[in-house]
Amino acid sequence: MRNRLVNQRTTWMGLGLIFGVAVSYLWPHEPAQAITNSRAEKFEMITCPAATAGNEGVFVFDHITGQVRGAVLDPQAATFTAFYFRNVAQDFDLQNLGGKPQFAIVAGYAQLQNKPGVRVQTAPGIIYIAELTSGMVRSYAFSWERTTRQAALQELTPVSQFPFRQADVQ
Repeated sequence: MRNRLVNQRTTWMGLGLIFGVAVSYLWPHEPAQAITNSRAEKFEMITCPAATAGNEGVFVFDHITGQVRGAVLDPQAATFTAFYFRNVAQDFDLQNLGGKPQFAIVAGYAQLQNKPGVRVQTAPGIIYIAELTSGMVRSYAFSWERTTRQAALQELTPVSQFPFRQADVQ
């Protein structure tokens, strides 16, 4: 009697294990993706997804010059193949506001739609930059195409903006 009970448990455990492996094999897989950032006193560095297949870009924002520069690393070629820049200080029109600019930068996922007729794919990541003096948040997109050759320097594309507070006029 005890032997039969042990055999039933073993059978059910084996069937459960087989079922679990089958479900995990057939279930749609989603890659784990993480966005990181690091901040120093006068610059910040973030990562941002460039493709759904795991390629990511790294962007450095210089608080002194108000410029963002970045590149996408192609893991197959083991080199940076796409390069980006943007002078966001001009976008925030800080000359007319006075005061010392204070920036913050983060990255996120947006999956923006490509414009009709555009061959280059818009990256699924988006860059958000906020500036305290102007009270604005602006978003920037970038395009990326898998290639093993180094591409020409591209400008980040402004997407949208919104005020998070009224501007501080000094």
